[in-house]
Amino acid sequence: MRNFVINFIKKIYRIIFKEEISLNVQLFLKSLRHIVIGSGIAVFCNFIFQIFMGRILGPDEYGKYALINSIAMFLCVPMLFSIHIAMVKYVSEKADSQRQKEIISTSFIMIFILSLISILIFLLFSSQFSSFFSVSLVVFYIALLFALFFSFYTIAISIIRSFNKMKKWSIFQVVYGISTLTLSLFFIFFVKLISFHSAIFSILLTYLLIFILVIIYFRKSIVFRFSNIWAKKLAGYGLYGVIGGVSAAFYLNFDKIMINRYLTSMDVGIYKAYATSFTALGLFFLSMFLTVFFPTVSKYHSKKNIFKKINKFIPYLFIFGLPFMFFSGFVILKLYGNNYFFDLKMGLLFCIAGIFIILNSLYLWLMNAIGKQGVRITAFSGIILAVTNILLNIFLIPIFGISGAIIATIISYGVSIVIIFSKRKYYYLTVVN
Repeated sequence: MRNFVINFIKKIYRIIFKEEISLNVQLFLKSLRHIVIGSGIAVFCNFIFQIFMGRILGPDEYGKYALINSIAMFLCVPMLFSIHIAMVKYVSEKADSQRQKEIISTSFIMIFILSLISILIFLLFSSQFSSFFSVSLVVFYIALLFALFFSFYTIAISIIRSFNKMKKWSIFQVVYGISTLTLSLFFIFFVKLISFHSAIFSILLTYLLIFILVIIYFRKSIVFRFSNIWAKKLAGYGLYGVIGGVSAAFYLNFDKIMINRYLTSMDVGIYKAYATSFTALGLFFLSMFLTVFFPTVSKYHSKKNIFKKINKFIPYLFIFGLPFMFFSGFVILKLYGNNYFFDLKMGLLFCIAGIFIILNSLYLWLMNAIGKQGVRITAFSGIILAVTNILLNIFLIPIFGISGAIIATIISYGVSIVIIFSKRKYYYLTVVN
């Protein structure tokens, strides 16, 4: 069976790229294999978790859970300051134990300090922030707690990616999937907590568990030694990355906040169900790919050949990706239950949005792997994407409802792709780490 799969992959590779698989590609696929095996279980558990919560809670409570998640992604931006991305890049560039320890420890300390400062500011102006997000203070505080836990979960997972420990990453993904599903069942059936709190608390406890386990496993790499030199480099990279982070927080989550403002939390729940059904599976595969892709391509001095391979892959993404996402999305949405109606137009729009997000992510992370110049470009494209997305959401949601938010996503990602592609000359530069 294993030989059949390997030969099948080689054949597909030859068809798409018109060449034999190189040793570097084989090593990449080997790392990716570990991700797929572990993430397969995690993805299955996550889908069960999402569908289970959607069915049990109904669109209204499920919408509140989605809204808290979106707000938290805004709040975690200043906590992380994109330090975790810079850490992955610099640690993976060179196998120097002392250098790696200094980078990881400095990153950890910086994120801890940034998180404390951010929490104090958010608490001080909590009334203003809750008003901006159109939620109660209680919901805002829960979102703030979610953001804090997510930040430390993110730095933990980034440590694994930095060392390219994909087997370990896979194991932790399995732990994540099983933990969230098990805890959600516990809160629903034993605690009888039939509200969005059950979903939020399940994820929070899982974040904490993963963080503790990763810190224990990589404890020798965290020496709590602060390096001013690496702090400047991490902050320099993170300064541009945080612009992209703020932009990402808007274009990934602003739609749900605007739907909540102009429509209802029930509409947010329906929007979340459609997003999970028609895009999440494709984006899960993308996430697995990028987990190996970014630290791997960061080692290459020139990104030219990888850029050309992405371009060759695009037609196949549309030809096979769209039908796959639509039919799998239709099946998944049906599992959500009768409270979530099927709309052909919305399903197709979400599939197109998913393809555009995948394309943007591939070009973006390849550009980020170049270094500061690449991050500057993606930061700029992120700003334009966010501004376009915000304006279109404000304009289209009151007119077209949920469909307006999806159209805004498609157009804004299309603009970002054009911007990054217009700077493709940087993929051809030779960068010495």
